[in-house]
Amino acid sequence: MPNRRLFDDLTEAQMIADIEDAFRESKPFEPCTFIDHVRVHYHKDVSRGWEQSFRDRHYREIKLGTARPRESSRFAATHEDTDRYERELAQYVVGTDINFIFHIDESGDQPWVDAHNKCILCPVGISEDQCVYKVNRSQKNYTVMPCINIAGDTIPPLIIVNRLTLDPDIYDYGLRPGVDCFITTSKKGYMNKLIFVWWLENVFIPKLDELRPDRTVRAVLLMDNLKSHSTVEALQIMRNANIQPLFIPKNSSHALQPLDLSTFHDLKSKLKKCNSNFEEGTQAARIQNLCDSIEDATTTHKNRAAFLHAGLRMLPRSNPPVAEIDHERLNARLRALF
Repeated sequence: MPNRRLFDDLTEAQMIADIEDAFRESKPFEPCTFIDHVRVHYHKDVSRGWEQSFRDRHYREIKLGTARPRESSRFAATHEDTDRYERELAQYVVGTDINFIFHIDESGDQPWVDAHNKCILCPVGISEDQCVYKVNRSQKNYTVMPCINIAGDTIPPLIIVNRLTLDPDIYDYGLRPGVDCFITTSKKGYMNKLIFVWWLENVFIPKLDELRPDRTVRAVLLMDNLKSHSTVEALQIMRNANIQPLFIPKNSSHALQPLDLSTFHDLKSKLKKCNSNFEEGTQAARIQNLCDSIEDATTTHKNRAAFLHAGLRMLPRSNPPVAEIDHERLNARLRALF
């Protein structure tokens, strides 16, 4: 005699609707979380075996799929954009003094477990590309923005803290504002247009003016397409200071952005091993650990290597030292996009 079913057809139809709703919200059930959902909302202690038989009964409606974290899904770069980038490299980077070709990028520091692919319940008609889930990030985000040049130099990094105030003890163990780092705050700890303009006017341009004989010497700032980088105000400030912004192609940071190719991996590896003099998890400890880790990840050799990974390097025996494109490396990076 077959086992009696725990739920009738109408109730199981509602469960199917729950699975579909969760998937549409990018919060799909895993088999184990679906079991918990049924126990809580349908008030019966179901087992893994029941979950398997439920899927077997409804194989025309639901299936198991593998979901990626939503933010790991990449859109495709376009040939038009990569062609534009190559032209601008030839126009603005080739032959320019390597001391004046800079690169910035932001990296977040949050206390989370790295996101990974996971097995989920999803509607039958869903393709592999549609299987994504939202990553619940901690709100305790800090952003670090290093600034490096092809010569290998580093401007002290900008650190953005997710609070509107800074704790008074952050400098108690020798951290030097404006020397080791620049620290500012925002509500969520992310870069925004006001902070980027502040950084241009108060950090980058003053440091650049110390290096250049005068502003007739053009500098280049390589960066991604973050909205705050390309506001009307930011572009005008760069234009006034004879700084040429150079934007990498959209959706290509994983292939073409120097800091993404090596530095940030090194940074996150070092952060896991950091120990400061402050209580773990405090604002002061996180700032100190970020400063120490970014210093180790942006040595002269590592900065030059980061640019080389992206196909940019110093022209051998040039005097003064100027930049050239390593076409073999750059072409390999571009091929990886398509």
